[in-house]
Amino acid sequence: MNVTIRLLTERDLPATRRIISLAFGTFLGVPEPEQFRADRDYATTRWHTDPATAFVAEMDGTLVGSNFVTRWVAWVSSVRLPCTPICGIVVLASS
Repeated sequence: MNVTIRLLTERDLPATRRIISLAFGTFLGVPEPEQFRADRDYATTRWHTDPATAFVAEMDGTLVGSNFVTRWVAWVSSVRLPCTPICGIVVLASS
């Protein structure tokens, strides 16, 4: 298993959007997690705001997670790490 963290690029946005919906929809237990808030596009708006603070995780060449760093004055936060369910299982199993 090879995991890579890199900057999010524009071509990653559709997959990132799906992962965010799937991750939060699964966490909240909605019936169709991939459709969770499908009408909202957090990934694109956050990426356009500051592409240098948007990251993705790839596992064996497949996009499995994303993260957006938030800057508030002198405080930096990276609170949520949306990832695919299989990625979450692998991360938990390895900890």
